[in-house]
Amino acid sequence: MYKNGFVLAIKDSNENILRDDKNQVELPFYEEYSLILRNKNSSKCIARIFIDGEDILNGKKIIINSFDKVEIERFLDDNLSEGRKFKFVPENDRRIKDKKYNGELGIIEVIFQKEKKTNSISITPFPYIERKIYPYISSYSADIYFSNNTTSKNFCMANGMTGGTARGNKSSQCFEKGNINNLEDDTTTIRIRMLPLSKNESKAIKDTQFIFCMDRGKKNPYTANFCMKCGNKIIKL
Repeated sequence: MYKNGFVLAIKDSNENILRDDKNQVELPFYEEYSLILRNKNSSKCIARIFIDGEDILNGKKIIINSFDKVEIERFLDDNLSEGRKFKFVPENDRRIKDKKYNGELGIIEVIFQKEKKTNSISITPFPYIERKIYPYISSYSADIYFSNNTTSKNFCMANGMTGGTARGNKSSQCFEKGNINNLEDDTTTIRIRMLPLSKNESKAIKDTQFIFCMDRGKKNPYTANFCMKCGNKIIKL
């Protein structure tokens, strides 16, 4: 989903980007997933992430460089070297018994906030591989590493149930310290709701006939390299 130069997308364990329809995506129960956050603005930004009302960064914030993206696959606590992956489970799973966001489950909310522009030139080393997080008190940055854990799928029929996010398998995604300057007052919030997949079928972008331009939301053939509406290059996450 695209808003004000920011993108939130969900990727399943098969590396497929899920297509959102009216701010909703579908995935099977017991599927592990990750979040892709993209900053298409000329300023760096921070992002706060809430899933089912829980701050999954434990008070910290992700820093995203300008025209860059990060992928987050796990809950973050005081251990910056490893944690537990995001796993979509049925509402009757005991791990999410008391987790609800405004009475609903399956809500992913990301709040983006841009860095204020300054007249000075800031040089960031290795801008294409640097990944950062920024907590309230001290600063962190993150170089992202991915574990080789595999997850067996359990395609459950929805049976009318909703679902939420529990802690899944172990992840070796790592984070390190970093910095960011003053932030703008305005924020941009993107919300996506996850719904159970009612059939054993893929809802990934690459398995559909069309792809949507992240800049203008225009529907294009999946084979297109440039948007038919704005002419911008289509980046397939």
